[in-house]
Amino acid sequence: MKSINKGGGEFYIKGDLIAEQTIYGYYNHGELTVEGRTQAVAIFADDHSFTFKGGVSGTVVGDRGVEGPMLYIAILLYYVLNW
Repeated sequence: MKSINKGGGEFYIKGDLIAEQTIYGYYNHGELTVEGRTQAVAIFADDHSFTFKGGVSGTVVGDRGVEGPMLYIAILLYYVLNW
């Protein structure tokens, strides 16, 4: 798919989530959990909770609740390199 734009509600994906461009989550009552790998050019969490249990490929920008293996390092590098 090209892009994903999701608001409130809980989404649980048992496999991989691959978007050609953007994954955008907004609204604080929403949550996205992905069991497999996640891939997009940009992943934005705007007052939205993301949990990525597989690998993550793409630039991640979030203001809360973004979790996943190696994701914290990727976020730190993004902010350090773009300071």
